[in-house]
Amino acid sequence: MRSDKEEGKAALLREEIVQLQEEVHLLRQMKDMLSKDLEETQGGCSANLLSTTELRVQLVDKEQELDRAKESLQAMKADRKRLKAEKSDLVSQMQQLYATLESREEQLREFIRNYDQHRKESEDAVKVLAKEKDVLEREKWDLRRQTKESTEQANILRSQMDMKENRIKELEAELTM
Repeated sequence: MRSDKEEGKAALLREEIVQLQEEVHLLRQMKDMLSKDLEETQGGCSANLLSTTELRVQLVDKEQELDRAKESLQAMKADRKRLKAEKSDLVSQMQQLYATLESREEQLREFIRNYDQHRKESEDAVKVLAKEKDVLEREKWDLRRQTKESTEQANILRSQMDMKENRIKELEAELTM
């Protein structure tokens, strides 16, 4: 936006310089004509001399205006060069920033890929462990059931053995009688 304003100002200054140069050219032509008239009429020159003096003053004023316009134009050119250099620096910084962003984006993608892979591996490991746990739980319950059945059978056998021992003692008692 600045460059558009500055270019607009530069264009206006160029137009003004062209106009001033045309005025200076016209004034110089008028001065030359008046100088010729003055040379031809060497008499009664006070009125002509005054108008020539006025023309010279105007000419000096216009030349000063032209010099100021040239200085302004030079300053604008220097600003334009400075702005171009700043623009070049900004473009370079933007390119570096884009390169950094692309690098970081690639790093982030790689991290996400690795994270997904590790997560999947972890999930698979958890599934395997869950299956192993289920198998061990089933085995534990089977062992408990078997233990319970074995205990019940042992109790039955013990009671049968106790009954047989009692019977043997009865038979021994009868025998001893």
